[in-house]
Amino acid sequence: MTDEQTDACAAVCLACAEACERCADACASAARRVDCRERCIDCAELCRLSVSFLSRRSSFASQLFQQCARTCASCAALCSQNDSALCRACVDACHACIRECRRAAA
Repeated sequence: MTDEQTDACAAVCLACAEACERCADACASAARRVDCRERCIDCAELCRLSVSFLSRRSSFASQLFQQCARTCASCAALCSQNDSALCRACVDACHACIRECRRAAA
């Protein structure tokens, strides 16, 4: 990956982590959204870990990006069942992250 691609991937992953954290916070008060909250937290943590692996060019980064894309897809699927603006923003951020992670893993 070029430095520009690395920076773009990191920015998208961090934006996804932040969107997931906002969604998780919003879902914390809704009892019916416990699964959404937990999935968003997992996704946010994995996105941040992916950035860490990316920044130091870990030899395991490709495998982690593949898992990050799968986790983002799962998170987006769950959040898409909710009608809140924060859940919709999370879905959009997850889709962007899926594209970047798949590109980075290739």
